[in-house]
Amino acid sequence: WCAAGQFRTGDRVLLNDHRTALEWQGSHDFSQGLMVGSLLAEDHYEYGQHMRFESILPPASDDEQSEHDSDQLTKTKLMLDFAYQLDLARKLGVEKDGLLVTPQMEKASSMFYKGFLRGFFDGRAKMESTEVTGVFISLVHESKTALQSIQRMLLRLSIVSYIERGRQDNVMRFGFTAGDNDVPNPYELIISGADLIQFSLVVGFSSKTRMLKLL
Repeated sequence: WCAAGQFRTGDRVLLNDHRTALEWQGSHDFSQGLMVGSLLAEDHYEYGQHMRFESILPPASDDEQSEHDSDQLTKTKLMLDFAYQLDLARKLGVEKDGLLVTPQMEKASSMFYKGFLRGFFDGRAKMESTEVTGVFISLVHESKTALQSIQRMLLRLSIVSYIERGRQDNVMRFGFTAGDNDVPNPYELIISGADLIQFSLVVGFSSKTRMLKLL
């Protein structure tokens, strides 16, 4: 796709409505997308590079397992889940200080797309409102390239968004922030209007409260 400003007299343009054909085959599923999206949204990938998981083993079972053992089992499961998330992200080409969305991710299945976007928007997006525009979804990132990759994934699911430099106007925040988006001179991806409905139907939030704000 290209910006409308790049069109020239005589160009032929084909317009498609993909809203009834949002499923395609590819690698990885919804749950794997959700894991990777959540991992990258919370900036846990870089943190995980400094952790070692080789010695993590489930404690031996015991008929009279103590409360301490139960807690240890829970912690061990969480650590193993995190190790799996990191390994999955690496296999998808994620590297420290690398691309947010890799070419491998963009070639993945539609279900991976939906899971990844759900996890990422759960962790990074804010819901905001102005008197002029009403409710909209805001996703802030310091990298315009990163947001453009998210924008492409959304567009393949027939969710139109736009990117602008971080706004300085006064907005009413609903307080559903799940991550610190206060970065200097950020870029902002915005989903608004009828595309909020498409977002809710195809991607959505895990939070019921947030979902109700979309309707």
